[in-house]
Amino acid sequence: TRESTVPLRRVQVVRITANPLRRALGVASVRISSAGGSSGGGGGASDGRRAVIPLLAYPEAVELLRDLLPDFASMPALRPHPPAARRRALLRRLRGLGGWFVPATLGWVLLAGAPPGTELPVPDLVADLLARDDGAWAVPLALGLLLVAVQTLLAHAEYRALAHGADERVVVARNGALSRTLSVAPLERLQGVTRIRSLFQERRHLATVRAHVAGPGGDVVVLDADVDDAEALRSRLEDAAIGLSVATGGKRPDADGFSSPRGS
Repeated sequence: TRESTVPLRRVQVVRITANPLRRALGVASVRISSAGGSSGGGGGASDGRRAVIPLLAYPEAVELLRDLLPDFASMPALRPHPPAARRRALLRRLRGLGGWFVPATLGWVLLAGAPPGTELPVPDLVADLLARDDGAWAVPLALGLLLVAVQTLLAHAEYRALAHGADERVVVARNGALSRTLSVAPLERLQGVTRIRSLFQERRHLATVRAHVAGPGGDVVVLDADVDDAEALRSRLEDAAIGLSVATGGKRPDADGFSSPRGS
């Protein structure tokens, strides 16, 4: 039995996670991360800064957000990401697959096809193996095709899960492939915001936005959003991170506590 307590005023991000089986059953797990507290003694599901509800009906998990986050009224509408994000997801997965599969394939062929006691230099041995037709490549080739097919399906599932939304109170990001996570963070507790746009994202008109929060829960990441949506989201989160409000008349406070026009 484990009990944990997290002060509501310190809650930084709430993550609702469900794998395919849990989604089919309509349940999810909820991870609550807060700032401050002790980093020892609890371990695992709770360490003074994190608390986990391992199993909860999904509607109850969403309802719980009203108790955990300040002024949370309802889940904002989630905006899906453009089709170019699917290609990015596939490239990420194939890049990760190739990082270990290609060396493993070469090792397999060397071990399976090299004659016992051979003393050929490695370049000559590789050239000899590439020309072999004794089936040394059959197993890795079949396995490679299977893994590519699996990664393609996972990339499509990851793309379908990608979505984000924000209103005057919270920012929400959804990601994952088989196991999907919905991350919700209150705007009033953001520590900062970063917009990332790599060369490859620029070619696809995409960008990534990271909403930084305190504590061990990690950032809320909006991955591969349309660049215009990402810029609008970055602007909204930036205003929240620096504490811009209606009371300032749309002006940004400077270091001396005065206000300067937005954008300066």
